[in-house]
Amino acid sequence: MRFFIANGGDTDATVVGYMAYLYHQVDGIVFAPELDGETSFVFLNDTVLKPGARVEVLGTHLCDWITCGEGERLFAIGRVEYEGGDSARRITGFCREYFSKNAMWQKVPNDAYEYTY
Repeated sequence: MRFFIANGGDTDATVVGYMAYLYHQVDGIVFAPELDGETSFVFLNDTVLKPGARVEVLGTHLCDWITCGEGERLFAIGRVEYEGGDSARRITGFCREYFSKNAMWQKVPNDAYEYTY
């Protein structure tokens, strides 16, 4: 399982860091991940990404051993902090669901988890 941070903007982005949490959901359980954002924040030492570039994120919280059976779902939830060309600090929140059929993460259409400010 691989996970990337990508620059979808028009200018260089200086990535300060990120936090990501894997959430394994079983049918019948309410979607309510317990996030401890500050203790799991990973600093990337101001990695600069050109427009369209990406960097692979490797960490102990992203792993290859999780598989989903019938009635189970896997999500990656978190945020990326970065600075744009104007040096303003920005935060982008995300929630992606993993589909093992095509080994892809797909955006979850929920404004509570998908945001930028």
